[in-house]
Amino acid sequence: MKSKTILMLNDHIHFGGGGDAVFQLERQIFEQAGHQVYTYSMSPDAQVKPSAHDIIFQEPASYLQRRLGKFVIMPKLVQHLRDVLHRLQPDFIKLHLLAKYPAEIYAALKGYKAVQILHGPNLFCATGWGALKINSNRCEQGIGRKCYQRGCVNLAQLPLHMNLDRRIKHNIHDVVTKFLAPSHQIAQTAHDLGYRPVEYFPLTIDPVFEDIEPRYDDRANILFVGALVEAKGLAYLIEALPAIVRALPKLSLNIAGRGALTSSLKQKVTQLELQARVNFLGFQSRAELLQLYQQASVVVMPSIWCEQFGLVGLEALAAGVPVVATDIGGIPEWCLHEKHGLLVPARDSGQIASAVIRLLRDITLRRHYGAAGREFVLAEFAYQQYQQNILAQLD
Repeated sequence: MKSKTILMLNDHIHFGGGGDAVFQLERQIFEQAGHQVYTYSMSPDAQVKPSAHDIIFQEPASYLQRRLGKFVIMPKLVQHLRDVLHRLQPDFIKLHLLAKYPAEIYAALKGYKAVQILHGPNLFCATGWGALKINSNRCEQGIGRKCYQRGCVNLAQLPLHMNLDRRIKHNIHDVVTKFLAPSHQIAQTAHDLGYRPVEYFPLTIDPVFEDIEPRYDDRANILFVGALVEAKGLAYLIEALPAIVRALPKLSLNIAGRGALTSSLKQKVTQLELQARVNFLGFQSRAELLQLYQQASVVVMPSIWCEQFGLVGLEALAAGVPVVATDIGGIPEWCLHEKHGLLVPARDSGQIASAVIRLLRDITLRRHYGAAGREFVLAEFAYQQYQQNILAQLD
């Protein structure tokens, strides 16, 4: 295939969550195939510039200015991106997570064609999380008066979100030729809301997981990987710990991630007098995460929002580690209950405790679920197939 110039857009270039991991893996696939890949992202830090092929728009340092740029206008971003497009003349444009300034991005792309992957419901959810904050019942999504009536946004925020939704829709269908959905759940939601055509496009795991040798022993190590924010539900796992520790006194919990709730979660652990059992590890590199998966007995995903995919759980299964996760969003599509792990209701610390205790007490069950999960992931989410699917987008 002739080398092409590819432009990939994402909110940021640094590694963070699962969406960023997918962004970097896709970039790697394009580059290994001989294509010229450029990335476009945004940052308020003028010093951030990983390489000559990473183009970064410098955002205002002020949070208020950034919010105004999202909901009102940021003409400098539009002009900056248009200048980049004119200079590069990309053969292919791929859009990833664009939650910061979506209206400006689609306005700047007017006259170009792009493919977009739906890493989350930010296009059609005012909160960006895709679940009701009160009870975690699945929302049909779409932005309108119900967002205020259900308590997701206040009355002052509602017109801002409705206007942003209108501005996005004004250009997005002229720009995006195809929406790629990593789960059937988000594919159906996008289709129902008029974002078409939508294609189910399953993700994959880093190929390094294919060579992992699963480990099973009597240690009781729980692992949580994710942002330390309310939506990830870590508080409910911490609330479940006293019951788990009573059943398994040698328990340890490793928490890999960073976020706004770090201090309050540490305080909660201290109040429960569990400091000796809980390790806050902060941000972990891919190599460090791989080691953590290998050391884990169970990975817990206590999310209280509709995870569109949940790459952490897929990585855990690929490492042969069973998962305890909430029965929400796209999670049940890969975590089959009583086959690859155990599903529990969102916001239910008692159920989390019971599921974790059951797995930690039964090494045979852990081995069975872990082996079945690994076999499933390597077959259904194979890297080689994903690689072929990524490159086929260029045809």
